[in-house]
Amino acid sequence: MTDDAESSQTVDPNERQPRKRLTVGVDLTSLLPGGANGGHKIAILSQLENLRKVFPGRFRFVFFTSSLSHKEIKLLEAEGDQSRCILDLGDPEHRRTPRIGIPLPKLSRYRKSGIDVCYCPFGDIRRAPPGFPIVAWIADVLHRDYPFSISLEDRAFRETYYRLLANGADYIQVNSRFTAERLGELYGIDLNKMFVTHLAPRRLADRRQAPDTTPYFLYPANFWVHKNHECLLLAYYHYLQIAGPEAWDLRMTGNPDRRMDYLQKLSRSLGIEGKAHFAGFFTTRDFTDVTSAASALVFPSLYEGFGMPLAEAMLLGIPVIASDAASIPEVGGEACHYVDGRKPLELAQAMLKVSTDQAYRAHLSAAGRERVKQFSATTSGIVLGKRFLDAASAKRDWRYCVLRWKNMSYGLLLGLKNGLVYRLRMWKAALSEHED
Repeated sequence: MTDDAESSQTVDPNERQPRKRLTVGVDLTSLLPGGANGGHKIAILSQLENLRKVFPGRFRFVFFTSSLSHKEIKLLEAEGDQSRCILDLGDPEHRRTPRIGIPLPKLSRYRKSGIDVCYCPFGDIRRAPPGFPIVAWIADVLHRDYPFSISLEDRAFRETYYRLLANGADYIQVNSRFTAERLGELYGIDLNKMFVTHLAPRRLADRRQAPDTTPYFLYPANFWVHKNHECLLLAYYHYLQIAGPEAWDLRMTGNPDRRMDYLQKLSRSLGIEGKAHFAGFFTTRDFTDVTSAASALVFPSLYEGFGMPLAEAMLLGIPVIASDAASIPEVGGEACHYVDGRKPLELAQAMLKVSTDQAYRAHLSAAGRERVKQFSATTSGIVLGKRFLDAASAKRDWRYCVLRWKNMSYGLLLGLKNGLVYRLRMWKAALSEHED
């Protein structure tokens, strides 16, 4: 396994000159409108844009999209790029339709586009046909490490393609050593096939802005179970009791859904609705204003493959309180105040210390600015680009194609099985409602 820090010392984007401009087919069929994909959507689009800057003129992209995001991706095309809608999922109102199977890949679709490498940034490699090199991106192993946080259908869906990665992908991109090690432990994937590209934070603003009103803690995260909002609200309730009238507000951003409605009810039951604000989903411009004016970031997530909000906050010099779980310490280093995210009282004490100790805030701010220098967009782009070149130039024999056909067939069978199980559960639920 290699990471971006190590590879940047030996890789030059001009070191290898391909015979032609490399065409990368990017499977974006899992991309959803708005913020439904969380930070992974932002990371994918930022990484592709960065690749263009690091390797000017070396790559062209063919984006394979669904009807949910085709128009959005069409706007991101650069010279020579193409967007092809290959999956009809209806209009955005149906974006929550369960994914129970995949269409058969059409070889002609890839050959006519001149694809050299298939890039699967959502990890599902089943649409890449045999004979084409594959680079897959795995953000985390949430469905194994925190299975209760997602639906049974979603867990089964992920398993259908995670099991194919060991023999089906030429290279696997991850954002932390933590994720690479978990993939090795759970799926027996060779660490040498994996490479780490730590995500470089977006420069949301040139400098921090002072809040117009009360200072506030910011938690930017979708309202998924593993993001641990319940514990945060309980901790904030205790923080208000001990901080008194000088207490900071709490602002939470994320894609509105049923979980957000539930958390708002919890906030009201705790009597903190006047201080705990649910801001919903922001465009990049509005999110920049909210983030740059934050007094501190509070990040009690129990599971992350990287944790982009940490890096973005440290870049702005915003003090960070974070959970000590999963990849978060790997990202934050010594620059965060760590807590056990499962203990509300411990989190409340951390919020009190940060909000009342100006010298401590200055220490965290300086440490964060220094720590974030390790995350370079240029370095990550060089590493990813080199893996595309390596995959495209690798020699393959007949055994490689046989293995790919086997993997694809296995993946399709698993998809059909999951689809049948899903339909049976739907029919059972419908019958139960009818009997009632």
